[in-house]
Order: sequence, then structure tokens, then C-alpha cells
Amino acid sequence: MYTSEYITGIIDWNLLIGDPAFDVGHTIKLIMDIAPNIIDGHTLTMASQNNERYRDAYQSVRPINDEAVAACRASQCTGFLLHYLSGKKDIIATSSSMRRSLTNTIENITKLKIAFPDQ
Repeated sequence: MYTSEYITGIIDWNLLIGDPAFDVGHTIKLIMDIAPNIIDGHTLTMASQNNERYRDAYQSVRPINDEAVAACRASQCTGFLLHYLSGKKDIIATSSSMRRSLTNTIENITKLKIAFPDQ
């Protein structure tokens, strides 16, 4: 949710009360890992600027636990990577850069190397 130029809230579409790091990690995944791969002309620089504004707005109300957010982001990216690898023909699975982007994010956060059967 937003008003003018400011984020005023996050709706938890699962309608569950939980750790806010999950919602923040999910939103950052959408901003940084999904949008640049599916929106024409949406660059990583633009995504980084949007992410910075989002984080600043969120932190003006409540602190962000960066470790918890990173863990939730990695978990979310893993789910999207599995979706990508499933072979479905949708906007996520047909993006030519999605696999590399999700893999890089997961590896950077976890410090683990992902091996694919086709490598």
C-alpha cells in the first residue's frame, strides 16, 4: 500500500500473522529478483533504487533484521527457481535471465553453489 511517494503498509496475502522478515524478504525478492527479469526496460539500477526507497520507508517505522530478511529472500527465490525449473510456460519460467538471477541471489546469500543436472 502506498500514498503519494511513500509505502504505508504491506498486505500479507496469506492472511497470516508472522515474522515481518518474510514479507520484507518477499517484497525485496519481487523488486530485485523478479521485476528486472520480466519487465522490459526495468534495469537492476532501477530495482536497486526502488529497493533502497522501500527499505528506507520500512525502516522509518520498524527496524529490519537483515539476516532474517536475507534468509526469507533466499527461501522465496528457491521456490521461484523450482517453479522455473518445472518447465511451465509462464512469465517466470520463460524469462531467459531468471534462472541466472535467482541462482546468483541464492548463492550470494547462502554461500552455497547450486549444481544443475544439465551442467
